Amino acid sequence: MALPVVAYWAYDACPRSVLPSAARQVARGARLRPEAGGLEKWGAHMVRWISALILTLSAACTSLDTAPAQLEDLLPWAFAHYESASDGEFAAAIVNLSAAATAVSIDNPLRGELHHRLDYPDINYLHLNDRNPQNAQGLYLLNTFHCTLTQLEKVLKFRDQGYLYPDQYNLYQSNFTSSEADYMARKTSFLYWSTYLSATKGLWTMNETLVGALRFIPDQGATKSPHGAALIARTYMPEPAHFEDADKLWLQDYQVEIYYEQEPGRILHAYGMWRQVDLGAFFHSDSDSFVDNVSSALVDWDKMTESDCAAGKP
Repeated sequence: MALPVVAYWAYDACPRSVLPSAARQVARGARLRPEAGGLEKWGAHMVRWISALILTLSAACTSLDTAPAQLEDLLPWAFAHYESASDGEFAAAIVNLSAAATAVSIDNPLRGELHHRLDYPDINYLHLNDRNPQNAQGLYLLNTFHCTLTQLEKVLKFRDQGYLYPDQYNLYQSNFTSSEADYMARKTSFLYWSTYLSATKGLWTMNETLVGALRFIPDQGATKSPHGAALIARTYMPEPAHFEDADKLWLQDYQVEIYYEQEPGRILHAYGMWRQVDLGAFFHSDSDSFVDNVSSALVDWDKMTESDCAAGKP
């Protein structure tokens, strides 16, 4: 699935990582010491302002879900072994995943931080030797939405994602780099593409290149894959994104998604993402609210996908 623009940048609303040092001191009960020269009045105003800011920002922070143990292990493994693991290994992994997904619904998704970050061996097969994947913050989503696997496959491999998700991109250009015909004939389990996109969010315009892939896992039989067939998507940035403002950094992005029909017409979606972004003091990936805002936006993206499925798009 294409990277959702609504999830590109997240405002960090949690005092733990946003507030300047003086504000953190007030949060801990300290008093601001006014500078010499009659700044007592200014200091009193600052104490009241910072106290109000703490209350406002604290109210914006959302409690996130601890990742089920199955996801902490499965999602990094799925990214690292996307091409090398057998269909049977993926089928067995999905059986384990199913145990963590029994109480999940589109109105009650699980989302939060992945503590298991990617490491060098996990990305070596992509020949990305110029970066440290440990610097990329991990997050996950476990969700369901209404669609069939057959219809969802059409959505995932459709190259005009700007048509499916309008108003998200300034430009979206994507082309297959392997044979779609061979993939659809099941002569190969893999379909690859390359994407260039431009998107504007607020004051910033960002351009990036993505390498995407879709893997079809066939039904292994009732015993080995009671869930039936599955789809595994993978996306990564081969190079940092480019911002018109040179001070903004989006250095790394890795994603893996697992889809199967939890029951006929209802998709289980397990999503792992590792991202390194630094857009300034209030906008960075190493924060609780980055995880909160991005994972929340991914839930909205699933709802848009559900609407596309219901409309028979593409």
